[in-house]
Amino acid sequence: MPGGGRAAIIQGLKAASETSNVASLRIIASLALLLHEASTKSAYRSEDAQLLITHVVETASAVATSLRDAETSTLSESLIESLRQLQRTVENVARHLQKNSEGYKFAKLIGVSNEKTSVKRLEDELEKAISLVMLQAKLQNLSLSQKLNENEVAYQDLLDMTMASVKTEQQEKLNTPGSSISFSSSRSGSPQHALPSAPQIFYGRSGNLEHAVAQLQKEEQAHIAILGGGGIGKTSLALAILHHPEILLKFGDLRFFFSCEGSPDVNTLAASLGKHLNFGQHDLIRSLTLLLKNASSPALLCLDNFETPWEPASNRLATENLLSALVQISGLSVIVTLRGSERPLGVRWSRPHLPPLGRLDMESARMAFLAISDVSDKDPLVGRLLDLMDGIPLAVTLMANLAQSCPCAELLDMWEVQKTAMLTRGYDARLSSIDVSIQVSLNSERLTSSKHATFILRVLSLLPEGATKESLIDMTSVGKIHLVSAIATLRQSALIYESPTAQIRVLCPIREHMLARGPLDSTEARPVWTYHFNLAGEIKESIINPSNPNRLGWIRPQMANISAVILHALDSVDPPADAVHSVLDLRSFVEAPGASPRLLLSAMDVAQALGERKLAADCMARTYRFTAIAQDAHKSRKLLETALEIYAELESEDTGIDRAYCLKHLGFCLIRLGEVDAGLAAQQESIDLCRQAKASAELAESLNCLARSLLDCGRPWDALILAREAKEIAEEHNIPIQRAYVLNSLGHIYFDRSAFLVALSYFQKSQALCLEIYGEGGTFVAGLEAMAKVYHRLSWFDEAQDYYTQANSLWEKIDLVTTDYDPIANNLRGLGSLAFAKGHLEVAIERYQRSLTRFELYGFFYDQALCHAGIAQVESTRGQHSAAMTRLLKARDLCRKQGVLNVNHGATVHFAMGDVAFASGELPTATTFFVVSGAIYRKVEQRLGLGISIMKLGDLALVDDRISDAKSCYLATWDMIRYLGSRCNLADVLCRLGDVAIREGQQSVGRQYIEEASLLYRKAGALTALRKTNEMTINGYTHHTSLV
Repeated sequence: MPGGGRAAIIQGLKAASETSNVASLRIIASLALLLHEASTKSAYRSEDAQLLITHVVETASAVATSLRDAETSTLSESLIESLRQLQRTVENVARHLQKNSEGYKFAKLIGVSNEKTSVKRLEDELEKAISLVMLQAKLQNLSLSQKLNENEVAYQDLLDMTMASVKTEQQEKLNTPGSSISFSSSRSGSPQHALPSAPQIFYGRSGNLEHAVAQLQKEEQAHIAILGGGGIGKTSLALAILHHPEILLKFGDLRFFFSCEGSPDVNTLAASLGKHLNFGQHDLIRSLTLLLKNASSPALLCLDNFETPWEPASNRLATENLLSALVQISGLSVIVTLRGSERPLGVRWSRPHLPPLGRLDMESARMAFLAISDVSDKDPLVGRLLDLMDGIPLAVTLMANLAQSCPCAELLDMWEVQKTAMLTRGYDARLSSIDVSIQVSLNSERLTSSKHATFILRVLSLLPEGATKESLIDMTSVGKIHLVSAIATLRQSALIYESPTAQIRVLCPIREHMLARGPLDSTEARPVWTYHFNLAGEIKESIINPSNPNRLGWIRPQMANISAVILHALDSVDPPADAVHSVLDLRSFVEAPGASPRLLLSAMDVAQALGERKLAADCMARTYRFTAIAQDAHKSRKLLETALEIYAELESEDTGIDRAYCLKHLGFCLIRLGEVDAGLAAQQESIDLCRQAKASAELAESLNCLARSLLDCGRPWDALILAREAKEIAEEHNIPIQRAYVLNSLGHIYFDRSAFLVALSYFQKSQALCLEIYGEGGTFVAGLEAMAKVYHRLSWFDEAQDYYTQANSLWEKIDLVTTDYDPIANNLRGLGSLAFAKGHLEVAIERYQRSLTRFELYGFFYDQALCHAGIAQVESTRGQHSAAMTRLLKARDLCRKQGVLNVNHGATVHFAMGDVAFASGELPTATTFFVVSGAIYRKVEQRLGLGISIMKLGDLALVDDRISDAKSCYLATWDMIRYLGSRCNLADVLCRLGDVAIREGQQSVGRQYIEEASLLYRKAGALTALRKTNEMTINGYTHHTSLV
């Protein structure tokens, strides 16, 4: 930064620190100045520290300039909260720099400096905080502009109303009133007091609407209470009822809507309602009775927000008496909307009662969100946002309103910081802020007067999946009688609901509001922690000694609760070591549905802070498999080697099994980094340690891991031997989890050996076990994808499409990136390959490109190679042979990254290069590539790949008119693959045999071959290949490009 520019920034910060009317802004500016002053005195010498301070100074200057003349009273709550978040971030920076300055002695655990990591994290926090501030400032300006426009419109409306009032008064002076009470309506038939408009965006309530309309259409009077929590859509339903065509036909102009929000007691309610109906000072009941006595149609009165006068206990009886008097007026039907789930007494409510409104179903919430926001319905992040809104219509509306100016990805980032505070239109009102709406319910007299209700609500807010009454008794000190009373109060206030599985739950926005404003402290939470720590311990015991497999099935649905509670303990001011032990007790369940990806990293940080080196090492050993650290193989290697060093230093402790676990994953890491021999050796050492310890479950897992590595290295027979041994151990010792993993590995081994139906059988067995143990977690979804690959290879394209699509939707929810596998990217690649096989080239290349982008992001070289090979296929099909070959050369380089050639992937790339060379007319080059691919496939026992490589050599012979050689190749391929079941590959061979027969003069035999091929292509849905066989039927076989 130029010196003059820096001076101007410092001057601006000094002014902001002294004169700004916003407290957070003054603090931010002051801290930035202190950091700048310290940096000029060389207190912080590292380059990272200097860059971080520069970032803080520039950030503070940008905010100070943007809000130079702002007043606190004029700023939205969201903007103020964003400034506070930025203030906390700058304070964190200052504390970090102070701790790492010269002269500050800091004990570095395990001898590894985290300086660069910490600076990077602080940089990210700073970026996020400044982005939120700038976004809220932008929304503030938009809100101000909108208010100015609204004021202008309101002024014009007021002028119009005044002129209409003058005309009405003049007309009344000319007329003689027929009675002391008058009711007038316009000639058009609209009521004198115009109703609020019907909701234009109204989804998911058609059943409730039809229910209410049917009751109001009956000849007798109907009285309906619309109940539900805040923001659930009670007012919208009431207005939809009032504007329904059948209701308009029956009640005509005599439809009234009155908000009770400004009527805190019965006297104010009666007076305000009388004034609203133009009865002046006359008695409300008498006036309404006289009006309806002379009216030509019945009347319908809606009292909105009736809880305002009715909720206080001191008002309740009088308010119910007034309501009872209203419903007894002949010809008057009444609708009340009421926050909560309790109907007022004294009224014979129409039966069957309209049930309290629940949350919107996902499809209705999606339709409402898209209608307001205009976000693309293909945006995969919409579902995540709506999951957070939990079907509360007001929350969906406010989030959709923000989505008009912010991408969904930014909104998700904002939610991580602001939670429900972001769901506002810039001003505090129950219909414009979800926090205000929730707080209205929390401030109700029935809730504040209950001794235990708020506490139970705070406990439930910590549990995403809710809890049963029995478990709440076990995890709190509240007795059964008090608990039942508290739950009844919460249910009456519509702050909780009961799920179909009898779990008492709190909707997500209410949970987040409570966690932000009334979280449990460590003392209150400790019984809840202990209860869930014990559940984690039961998971460990069930995995080691699976005598009662049904126990895991009972615990699994509670994984989200276990995860949330453990994180709450880890994030507390004084986190207990038991929380770290509980994370480790979860074992493979840390990737089960509901488990947070933060668990292991948070546990590792806490273990280091507590000085628990053994616990820290255990966490490090597990982070490679289950966290985002797996995206950085070098970082993962360093963590795993550090863990091994700690285990070596703890000779007095029994660390054999822990070392085995660490070595197993270090082997994966080394293989990924290209050190194959070292990786395989590490995994073999893991097996040896497990044998010494006689640990059956760990031995089965280590054997299975080495089997997968050997398969990737082109040694399928060795892999099969180890996998079978692992299967025997898992079955002998009844270890269902390891059995599920081994069955999956056997499926992959047989798939690579082209035994597709055998592979499918193993995958199906593995799937059944995974679903029973984990539910729809990462292991289960990976199995879906494996089955999709089998159906794809068998050319059962519709079935493959279904499994790929199902897996893709589940992966987007989990978004798990593991050791050497990005599931979403892998799934996209599979969908791209499937689209190519079906002849949809545009779809294929779009999916390949999306997959390639993710693989490049995470550094998966071999998978990038397969994406390039797939794109090259599309380019070659379009005649872009030069571009295709360039891309394939890049793919081959990626396969050889760091001097290692992945055998199976290398064969795929060589085969594709042969195809492109063949299509380009470079026949000798094509021959070389097909021979190489065939040799590799033969080495790894991949029968289908070997057979198709031989078939391509036959194509080359056919071009040279060596018909006999070509026929020999085709017949050899047919004998090799005829029982594999792959429709399209069999059809490819039949096409070529048909062409040979035609060339040999056997026309009828040739056409018979081609017709059989057409039938197979048609069953598979391979449109491009089908068109080619149709051409052959007419003209004979003339095309020699790949049909696969």
